[in-house]
Amino acid sequence: MLLESKKYREDRQTALNSARAIIELAEKEGKDLTPDQDSEYSRYIEDVADLDKKIKRVEKLNELNAEAEEKILQKATEENKSVDELKDNQKQQSKVFWKYMRKGMTSLTSDERAIFETRAQSEGTDSEGGFLVPNEFSDNLERALLAYGGMRSVAKVIKTGTGQTLDWPTVNSTAIQGEWLAENATATDQDETFANLTLSSYTASSKMVKVSRQLMADSFFNLEDYLSSALAERIGRLTNVGYTTGNGSAKPRGVIHDATPTTAAAAAAVTFDEIIDLKHAVDPAYRANGTWMFNDSTLKAIAQLKDTTNQYLWRPTVSMSDPDLLLGHPIVINQDVDSIGAGNYSVLFGDFQKYIIRDVEGFTLLRLDERFADALQVGFIGFLRTDGKVIDAGTNPIHAIRNPST
Repeated sequence: MLLESKKYREDRQTALNSARAIIELAEKEGKDLTPDQDSEYSRYIEDVADLDKKIKRVEKLNELNAEAEEKILQKATEENKSVDELKDNQKQQSKVFWKYMRKGMTSLTSDERAIFETRAQSEGTDSEGGFLVPNEFSDNLERALLAYGGMRSVAKVIKTGTGQTLDWPTVNSTAIQGEWLAENATATDQDETFANLTLSSYTASSKMVKVSRQLMADSFFNLEDYLSSALAERIGRLTNVGYTTGNGSAKPRGVIHDATPTTAAAAAAVTFDEIIDLKHAVDPAYRANGTWMFNDSTLKAIAQLKDTTNQYLWRPTVSMSDPDLLLGHPIVINQDVDSIGAGNYSVLFGDFQKYIIRDVEGFTLLRLDERFADALQVGFIGFLRTDGKVIDAGTNPIHAIRNPST
């Protein structure tokens, strides 16, 4: 995976060098870019942005791999087992689980059924309500979810063992400061003002994924990989929309709804001055961890902004080892953020660690045998319980440029 990241960085550097060569040639000749040069430059910039997303994804996967190893070590310690023993147990459980998913309960031996039912009982699931997937599949699914959308890559993700309502405390102490005391004077009291934000556990469904029985009988068909990809794509796209634009009714409350708006001058454009204003609208306490978020078409529009001498105002980072920075802050591409347009929130900036994604531990997978039997198919459906909200105690950690309606 590290080698893959290196290859992406090399490809990024090649695209960036090509883009810079176009600019340098035009500057050397003292001419504006021709339409063909401008189009070619934009294409290279789009390639750089796409490779940046892949680099971030790989690096995040490396982090998750390290976290998964740490979780295994912690669990082994809690159960007083060696890491190898725990991995062997998990591998055995996973083998039985996927035999059931591929061939049904009747295919399991009595020993395998005991392993399956013991795990199901310990996890609080049953054959009617579906089964929590093995740790390996859950980890693979979590990694795959990163490929869809951008919110999970920058938000604070927490996991809880149950789906009970979770109260998250908030406090605004930005206006509170200490005091100078005269000799023998008594210090005064000033209490913090606390509030609570409620995180629920809404159910995201993958909808039905149907697989033919002939395909499942083929030993070369990797059911686990197929389902992890299909489920991650469906649930990843769904939940990212929720985390971005959801209205909070039976779904997460999207970051857009709690972003403090700054109104742009034009309905169909943003200026570089407005981008600067947006950055400085965010309190310095949150600006230090600030991240830009917009979709790919907005990135292109920003990259094409020029000054009065027709020079580009922003250029991607030159160094192969560094990510692109806009006004000193990283960029996250989220295709569910609206494009620049009338009434849209098109550019977001702030501390996205103040957006909390709450997942209920465990991904549930259900196999349906009879429903599609007449078509010689088996149905699979997955469920993830999740919620998301901005933790804002009145300090407005995330701001957005909003284009006027007209």
